[in-house]
Amino acid sequence: MMLRVEKLSKQYLHADGPVNALQEITLNIEKGEFAVITGPSGSGKSTLLLTLGGLIKPSSGDILFKDQTIYHPSNNGLSDFRRLHIGFVMQNFSLIPYLSALKNVMIPLALQKTVKETQRKRATDLLESVGLKDRTNHLPRELSAGQQQRVAIARAMANNPSLLLADEPTGNLDPCLALEILELLKAFNVEKGITVIMVTHSPVAADFGTKRIHLKGGKLV
Repeated sequence: MMLRVEKLSKQYLHADGPVNALQEITLNIEKGEFAVITGPSGSGKSTLLLTLGGLIKPSSGDILFKDQTIYHPSNNGLSDFRRLHIGFVMQNFSLIPYLSALKNVMIPLALQKTVKETQRKRATDLLESVGLKDRTNHLPRELSAGQQQRVAIARAMANNPSLLLADEPTGNLDPCLALEILELLKAFNVEKGITVIMVTHSPVAADFGTKRIHLKGGKLV
């Protein structure tokens, strides 16, 4: 078992009253699965994904990664979990605009204080694996939306994550480019055994999954 989620709840305080974003979610994610989180707007999809990635602390319940809770008392334990095991891919790409594609991909490796030449070699290999061998020195503004998302995926893979978490990774792309990105994520899942958890509202994207997690009103349907 890679991830075990036990009675996970998240409540936000609002001027109009508390909002129950997640309500006692219990589920398992096996190693090598491609899980898709679906549901209507406001159902808690992104909250669940970010909680799984250690970016949002739950109000109650727990998340266990390989039978160890990720919500240690110290923030250092949580940051280590993200740094060592998680790769994030967001809808808006989140690339640093003044850094080249190569240097964007090198960021996670720099944070790990990897030797500079090793950083460059790893980043170059990853950009080649996503079809951007001839775009390593291009700035984000010099790349198409699909190419920017490919750079973001390469960056997410830089630290050899156990889990690749993707929040609407095709939301800003046209259908043709979206399909290319989905096929790329599937390739990493199948060929490298990376466990993928993806939030999507697209039925086409959802069909790429091997496991469906459907939410409604913060509850697992």
